[in-house]
Amino acid sequence: MTITWHRHLCFLSSILALLSFTTPALADCECGYLSTTGELSPNPHNPDAPTHQQHYALFTDLIESDFTKLVPEGQGDATISANTDWVRQAFNLSDQRARGDYGEMFAVENVVAAGSTEDDQGLKLIVREDVVEDMIPVAEIDTRRLDMYWGTFRASMKMTKEKGTCAAFFWYFNDTQEIDMEFLSKDFDKSNNSYPVNLVLQSREAVLNGYDAAATSNFVKAYLPFDPTEDFHEYRIDYLPGRVYFYVDGGLLAKIDGPAVPSSAGHLILQHWSNGNRLWSGGPPGRDTSLVVRFKFKLLGYLTMTTAVTY
Repeated sequence: MTITWHRHLCFLSSILALLSFTTPALADCECGYLSTTGELSPNPHNPDAPTHQQHYALFTDLIESDFTKLVPEGQGDATISANTDWVRQAFNLSDQRARGDYGEMFAVENVVAAGSTEDDQGLKLIVREDVVEDMIPVAEIDTRRLDMYWGTFRASMKMTKEKGTCAAFFWYFNDTQEIDMEFLSKDFDKSNNSYPVNLVLQSREAVLNGYDAAATSNFVKAYLPFDPTEDFHEYRIDYLPGRVYFYVDGGLLAKIDGPAVPSSAGHLILQHWSNGNRLWSGGPPGRDTSLVVRFKFKLLGYLTMTTAVTY
């Protein structure tokens, strides 16, 4: 899935300046970034997926993070604590609020850059095995910007092999406007090559169902054609007017549309957590374990140009 700056799009700059949901571009280009969205043909990961019209989406703002260039705290200036785009989170959730057997203890020391001698360079989000005051120590990092409306959001991630955690990559405004990709390590089954990912629009309907989005029409369980614990892959959310597309490595996994699509600006979150809920994360894990993120970038602002191509 390529993203290209097109000089011939510069005539749109006066129009783009009117898009109130963007701030001045943080990338070198002030004209725009053109990306395809909708299903590509052929779909390398889900040949049975329903087909959709392909669009070109013009985005006006690029923010890019390369977590492989981070260094551990105290070993230089390029630390995650000094990063201007991301903020490590520190807060506690009781077992009741976490809706699990244990609470969750989010701590900044659980979000760390890999050392230079480690095999997997990037940002590690750690879930600890030891329960502290009836809470499992877990990890979260959020974007500083809270004004992210339509956009394409992507992350290169490698999942943990350890059972009992949930890795989550999501866009969030509130509990009824949320776009999730969630990976439950307990559900990965190497014996039959089954590696599911849960694709969710959290909505008012989900809240009325006891925060169980699986009981709504805004939930898709898709299956990855590879073991996500063996290597890094690009996971992607395209949040566009009235619809959301989910991808892996450029192949469409699902499209969800309708009234549950968010209508507000929000922010991006990476989480790695566990609360002991046997119906979801399971856990706690048998040992400290990490979700590793290498890079993440976001294209913000949107002006659609629809092609006539339908598959």
